[in-house]
Amino acid sequence: MFPLSIKIVACAVITLFIILSILFIILVFHKIYENSSQASVEQLKRKIQPPIFQNLFGEEEDSLKYFKKKKLFDDAILELLKEMNNQFDLNSLNITQSKTFEGYIVPAIKKRLGVQSWSKRMNTLYLIENLRLTSSWIDLWQVYHRKHISRQEQYIILRITSQANDLQVISHLMKNPPYHSVYFYKQVISKMDGQLFKHLVDQFDESPQELRISILSVIGEKRELQYLPFIENHLADQSSDIRIHALKTIRDYSYISNYEKLLPFAKSDFWIEQMIFCQIAKNMQKPEYLPELRELLTNRNWWVRYYSGEAIAHSPGGIDLLREIVLRNNDKFAQDMADQWIQRMELGL
Repeated sequence: MFPLSIKIVACAVITLFIILSILFIILVFHKIYENSSQASVEQLKRKIQPPIFQNLFGEEEDSLKYFKKKKLFDDAILELLKEMNNQFDLNSLNITQSKTFEGYIVPAIKKRLGVQSWSKRMNTLYLIENLRLTSSWIDLWQVYHRKHISRQEQYIILRITSQANDLQVISHLMKNPPYHSVYFYKQVISKMDGQLFKHLVDQFDESPQELRISILSVIGEKRELQYLPFIENHLADQSSDIRIHALKTIRDYSYISNYEKLLPFAKSDFWIEQMIFCQIAKNMQKPEYLPELRELLTNRNWWVRYYSGEAIAHSPGGIDLLREIVLRNNDKFAQDMADQWIQRMELGL
């Protein structure tokens, strides 16, 4: 007789083997089913492609009704639509005006947004975004507020509605968005048109901190002069993060209405504000900033010294000032940085 411990181990091994075998068989059958389904989808796509092309490109043809009852019709027509959008700009063809869109594509999209498969729902949302479909065809806010919707789906819906210039997107960003990162907010608000974005800017003071930073960043990317007074007003914001991002936006503009508005940042207690001041001074190349830049060349922070040297080197009369610093300044760090920038400019680096 075998000891009890050996019997237990043997039973455990046999049980594990049986479980793994069952799982393997399930996976094999699942793969076979997937391959068979995909083959059927590909076959159906080839059949429905001609009538879809004819309808989308202006010819009245409705033979799709013979395929609509097929189980994989929704998968086939949406996959085909995605492929066609990669080849053509379907949005420019006004596909929403076709009978195919209203009669077959919209119902397929609505069904796919309600399936259990998360990946299928996500792919459908990406398709809606790429096609630039508006909520007049599909009530995405109803989808957004479903009980078991994922944050990723909500994120895509906010991007879609922002792209469609839906005013409701602002209230959703302000109250309870799925994410609170600057990256998330930027991805959404950068898709807004001018009017909707201006409406968001008007609510800047009531916005969450991350959204405020994102607004400043997007303004810097847009570089629209109408927002310059707004940015300049926030150079004196109590929040250091807002001040810094307002400074970065001025750096993107490479312009300010009055150069003196930047002078306080040369004496800031925050080295990053001093550094950005130097970067702006380099872009603007105003000789009025040279006294402050010369002082910053003795700053204890290496980055501040580096960018102050760069700003001096690119300012009118800056090379002569750097040579003077090398010869007469008592600060060794300032002398080294000045000499470095003289050499860089001479070598064209």
